[in-house]
Amino acid sequence: MQTLRVDVRGDKRIAASLRRAAVRMDNPRPALAQAAKAVAAKAGELAAKRTGRLSRQNRARVTVRTATVSNRTRYAWYQEEGTRVMRAHPYLRPALTTTPIGEIFQDFANDITNDI
Repeated sequence: MQTLRVDVRGDKRIAASLRRAAVRMDNPRPALAQAAKAVAAKAGELAAKRTGRLSRQNRARVTVRTATVSNRTRYAWYQEEGTRVMRAHPYLRPALTTTPIGEIFQDFANDITNDI
């Protein structure tokens, strides 16, 4: 009777690689920071340029699992939403929808899987 024997080598290295990948996937902060900076830059391009303050004041802030893009200019919300006497000139929402955020996170995931 014939027996088949299989030796698996490198299983400890594979397990260690998977643990490292899990740690990296658990911390998406680099991808969040890149995405938030891209949205803030795009918002700066799309903002009204009368004085340039609105386009220069976009800020990206990243926590562990959240990214926020904001503008501290006093009239930023009025530009984005409009008022009863001024129509809206949105720049933050269009920046969010036109920035390729999915590609940034896809690259992040690909980098992790390539390291396994």
